[in-house]
Amino acid sequence: ILATGVTSDENGIHDFESKRDELTAGRYWDAAYEAGSKIGLVEWHMTWPPDERPGFGIPGWLARGFETLPVEAGFLKRLEAAGKGRSGFFSLPMIRVGFNAAAISSADNLLLHLGAFAKIALGSLRGLDGEHSYWRVKLVQARLKTDLYLELMAREMAECSAVIVFPVDSLGHNYWRYHDPEAFEARPEEEVAPFREVILDAHRTADKTLGDVLARFDLDKVTVAIVSDHGMEASEEHTTSRVHGKRLVAALGLEGTVRHAVAGRRLILSTALRPGPERTELLRDLHQKLSEAKVKETGANPFLLDPFDPDADTLAVEYKPGKAKEPVEVFVSGDVEIPIAELFHKEHRSGSHTVRGIGGLVGPGIAAGARLEGADIYDFAPTMLHAMGLEVPEDLPGMVLTDAWTGESLAARPVKTVAGGLPMPPPARQIAEDRDMMEDNLAELGYTEGEEEEDE
Repeated sequence: ILATGVTSDENGIHDFESKRDELTAGRYWDAAYEAGSKIGLVEWHMTWPPDERPGFGIPGWLARGFETLPVEAGFLKRLEAAGKGRSGFFSLPMIRVGFNAAAISSADNLLLHLGAFAKIALGSLRGLDGEHSYWRVKLVQARLKTDLYLELMAREMAECSAVIVFPVDSLGHNYWRYHDPEAFEARPEEEVAPFREVILDAHRTADKTLGDVLARFDLDKVTVAIVSDHGMEASEEHTTSRVHGKRLVAALGLEGTVRHAVAGRRLILSTALRPGPERTELLRDLHQKLSEAKVKETGANPFLLDPFDPDADTLAVEYKPGKAKEPVEVFVSGDVEIPIAELFHKEHRSGSHTVRGIGGLVGPGIAAGARLEGADIYDFAPTMLHAMGLEVPEDLPGMVLTDAWTGESLAARPVKTVAGGLPMPPPARQIAEDRDMMEDNLAELGYTEGEEEEDE
């Protein structure tokens, strides 16, 4: 939504399973490209495979392969894969990755990288679990992305660029119980102490990224925006059960038709079908099946559904694992029966999203200290278009955040609109997908089930 400025129904991207070739709306950088700008993107979703345009493109964590533009930037995706256990950090194939990473790292970041990997190696020798290395890897990746972004900007001089820094989100999900231990069941200090600074280190890394970017550009000529589409907070620590969306969908005979993802304690079900009667009927039938579900021995429904909304593009299901006591009970829906032990699995997360994010701008004509009251994620695309001196399509539901500019600046360059929407993106290149890579990416943050969880 940040990039297209329109709803999921309009842009065609409904869930984590969506593909780049399902995109049905343009992005603000498509308008910049049409106006003659080079485009540089690092870590944005739905940019795999990267468009073959002047500039650069390193796809985000939902990438289904290692392709990057330029190709030599692919080492960053290899490092991400190693962080998910798909290859060893200290293996021969990773030596080349290490040399590439060192070549583009700033001096201060290189020292931080070496220190992080030394601690990972020491922890491995001491038999420490992945929780001790995961956060260090994420911060190394974030610093590398910043250095790579600045290196490619210096080389390509892209007039429109964007970089995402992700550890604040990924580490927030997994380490919040150590950041705010008072919000959870008491833990021994020796368990909390090694991770107490992880969330703060994630924010420090994000702050350093912003500082490095601001220091590199002439803010009398360049506008820089910082924005998040959500915040983070402590949530109930999920050490109980969570539903296996994949198994539920398969048991209902909807595998390949209905897709699933997890958000907090909600199971989000969706489909690749376009808006229309067929999609509405499919979701209505699924809603009915889950409404009639029960635990065989008790008759209790382990799910809680909102009233059916025929205009919604997804179906949100709350699940109540307390209604089912494994291992003897069986979940029933119609003539489908699934042992409870196969339907629910345990997961351990302590941070969740909030709807309140942040946003700000600095650059030519920006009013210092101005507050952007009531800003919305739909406003980001129109605002960026105006910042680049482009016309704002009238079909976009958001508005330019004019309070960010001085009166003199707006008088000299008022907001201009144009009929229609953003220019459509180029056709997605057809490249073989690495399905395992995508599933690893989703399971890493608990949005789907990983193999270890399925075996519990």
